[in-house]
Amino acid sequence: MSAEPDAETLRLFVQGDQEAFERLFRLFEAEVYCWIVRIVRDRSAADDALVEAFWRAYRGRARFDPSRSFGAWMRRIAANAALD
Repeated sequence: MSAEPDAETLRLFVQGDQEAFERLFRLFEAEVYCWIVRIVRDRSAADDALVEAFWRAYRGRARFDPSRSFGAWMRRIAANAALD
């Protein structure tokens, strides 16, 4: 499991900062991809779900509470994207 990002990165992400989002993507991409592969069991479908999951996270960033775990929040979004 990835280490939680620093509070400043999370604060900037919630505010819509593109660089903060890119840092979070790089930090969590592999973990989220593996999470999705376990659900869909198809790498092509996992690729699509990964993009969808991060797109949903970016769109829903204002609802993220920076005092909570980004990893857990992202895994929930990823599971929903994989199941859709």
